[in-house]
Amino acid sequence: MNIDGISRIEELAAPYNALWERNAPLEEIAAFCRKQIVKAQIDPRGESDLCRILQASPWGDMVLQPSFLLALSEDDDELLSHIGRYMTSKYEYLGVLQYTQRILSMKNGLSDKIRAFFWHHMRHAHWRYSSLPRPDMCNIMFCDNDDNRRAISRYKKTGYMQIPAGVFFLDGPITTIPAKIEHAFKRDAVSLFEMEMTLSGKKLSKGMLRTIMEMGAAGILCHLLKHRLRELSSILSPRDLLFCICSSAPMCWALDMRSGGTAQSHMVVDTLEELIPGICRNTIDPLGNTPLWYCQYKKSPELLVRTLLKYGCDPDKRNYLNLSYRICQEAKALYDLSRKLSK
Repeated sequence: MNIDGISRIEELAAPYNALWERNAPLEEIAAFCRKQIVKAQIDPRGESDLCRILQASPWGDMVLQPSFLLALSEDDDELLSHIGRYMTSKYEYLGVLQYTQRILSMKNGLSDKIRAFFWHHMRHAHWRYSSLPRPDMCNIMFCDNDDNRRAISRYKKTGYMQIPAGVFFLDGPITTIPAKIEHAFKRDAVSLFEMEMTLSGKKLSKGMLRTIMEMGAAGILCHLLKHRLRELSSILSPRDLLFCICSSAPMCWALDMRSGGTAQSHMVVDTLEELIPGICRNTIDPLGNTPLWYCQYKKSPELLVRTLLKYGCDPDKRNYLNLSYRICQEAKALYDLSRKLSK
């Protein structure tokens, strides 16, 4: 930014600073912020005058305080999206988590929409692998951010035992599978799989189950559920398998969409519900999340979501953050607006 641009922002920031310095009512400060959101003044980097004012002001972070957010109205979507843009442009992973933790902890104060909006920002915060999250952040954050979850699982940080096994069991080392059995996985051929298992004398293993999911062999996985449930359950319980199928675990991507373009994950859910009626409706993780909650991490979960809803999975079930699948889905449009400003 040139000298003229810096001077202009300092000039715009002066009345904003004055409002905080004279302890103006928060509603008055919010009204000032709304006036700075003029689309014609958004620069090519996606920063509005408001974002630049907040970055230049020593009082900028005050808009991230719960007391200020409480002063916003239900119609302040555009202002809220600019505040989210400011937070992610100024702070990286740990800073975003710090502010989000404070906001999410106000379960009975801030509106569901505002908390869900910041939950989306927390979930997408990218860890640079420079440091682990502080221990006091783990309990509230760990299961909803992939980087956090992997770090806490790897280093056995606080909350490790609360993460459903199905969400992280696939993160281990890859196991070598005999070529003929692997060929059966690629073709998703149940009869060929059973024949090769018998001839080789192999037993179902964790590595084999990983490979089945990695290759999207939904037919074989459904066969194992129907005919080798006890053997399969010794590796991964049906409950944790359900969470695993619904999550965005890298090894499960192929179950969502095989090379032919056909979604497969719902077939496994159908089989689980057939064998254990009510598993979709009654299963929650230690933090109160339903399998439906984990579908938010997938890119194209529509068919799987419809299947879970069909079997009674509650979209309004509140979790430990006092948020639900429906609340977060409704806040996603607001989060997408905030992300659009940063492009």
